[in-house]
Amino acid sequence: EATPLSKEWAARALCNLSSNPANRQRLVEDDVHIQLSALLGDPQAIRLAKQDAARALMCLSADNANLQSLLEASVHIQLSARLSDPQATPLAKQYAAVTLCKLSIDPANRQPLVAAGVRDQLSAFLGDQAATPLSKELAEMALANLNERSRCTVS
Repeated sequence: EATPLSKEWAARALCNLSSNPANRQRLVEDDVHIQLSALLGDPQAIRLAKQDAARALMCLSADNANLQSLLEASVHIQLSARLSDPQATPLAKQYAAVTLCKLSIDPANRQPLVAAGVRDQLSAFLGDQAATPLSKELAEMALANLNERSRCTVS
């Protein structure tokens, strides 16, 4: 079984790989996003491993071709849970907000996101005193998308 430290190293490696646009589609084809999502929910994983996993998912979401696969794998459930997780780092929350914003752009994704409670998590996150201003701005953009008032333009 993997140790917390080996999980951190794996998350860091996947984070580094996903930061290269040439790797993103292949990583999703290999279901790396599913493993990253599982790591976010792993109670044995350390905070930095979860932060790296959230960053890797954010990088994967930068490729619009990956968004449907991310949604189908329900990564939004683990990402939105990070928003209210007191153990999540501010950067992990910011990475989660970026990815949720990207997912909310497509009108076809909005109903599944709302049904999974993402809108409620984003709304509650706006009251988080420790959240970065950018995180709150991203959450507001995602909420606007989910309420069909605006478009998120995060790239």
